[in-house]
Amino acid sequence: MDLETEKYQEAMFALFRSKGWKYLVEDLEKEQKIAEELRTCRDNNDLKFRQGQLDIIALILNKPAEVERIGTDEENLRFQMS
Repeated sequence: MDLETEKYQEAMFALFRSKGWKYLVEDLEKEQKIAEELRTCRDNNDLKFRQGQLDIIALILNKPAEVERIGTDEENLRFQMS
């Protein structure tokens, strides 16, 4: 793993351990439950809006796993190349 990627990963892990990240995740999980309630959709535009909300929430909530995969993917690539 190059130095820049390693610094990025360390900074992201520090973020994920912070109290602010935990608060953000709690808030997003609440919003996710609200957006998943389809019975209150008024029309197709509202449905599309909620789909967009859920996509963004999932992107943020999955970020820790994505950052963790960076190192694993690089290790697997090195192993395959040797």
